[in-house]
Amino acid sequence: MPESIDVIIACHNEAETIEEVVLSHLKILENSETFDEFLITVLDDGSTDRSKHKILQLISLHENIKLISSDKPSGIHEAINKLVRSTSKKWVYFTPGDGQFSSKILSDLIFNFESNTWVIIAKRVNKTKIYSITRIVISFLYRIIVLIISGRDPIDAGSTKLVRRELFESRFYCNYIVRDAEIIIKAKKDNKNIKVIKSNFDSRSSGKSTIKIVVVLKSLLDSLNLIKYRF
Repeated sequence: MPESIDVIIACHNEAETIEEVVLSHLKILENSETFDEFLITVLDDGSTDRSKHKILQLISLHENIKLISSDKPSGIHEAINKLVRSTSKKWVYFTPGDGQFSSKILSDLIFNFESNTWVIIAKRVNKTKIYSITRIVISFLYRIIVLIISGRDPIDAGSTKLVRRELFESRFYCNYIVRDAEIIIKAKKDNKNIKVIKSNFDSRSSGKSTIKIVVVLKSLLDSLNLIKYRF
């Protein structure tokens, strides 16, 4: 049965990496025997560098790339919402434009693809090698908190995943980055098939990973909405 996929990419001042991110994912999709139809949509989220120019150059050379733009930065959460609303294919895959997630992760997901699943998660098996102790501890505590509140294990919520677009058509309660966990919790609540694969992630190739207290606090507050999945 034919399968189709939207690869969505949020970009804010990523002129140094966006071309490689798009082209590396494009190459995988062009060589895929799983997906007969695909589209890569990049949101230029209020960039002030040459990101938009580079994306337009790619569009002029490749018909399977599309650009949507935001005049002002909307933040990663709203950027993802805008990108999801632009999709029409059966499957959705998100990756950031800074290249922190290698395109080989998409390749791993496609290799392990099963059409009867609703979410396929690439679980990061080498976290201790690529992340700081602080980030590992926060990630573990976040998983436990989500489990306690929702009654369901989010597994590796912050990782990349293939998601059936139909899942996004139902109601979501979280309004911040906890939405990543809610995707998995919702699928479990609705008894949808979930597949977890093991994948080695690379260290961040550009930019700087920071942990902001305000983000942690907003995430904790937002996670309280997951209590609705207990009923």
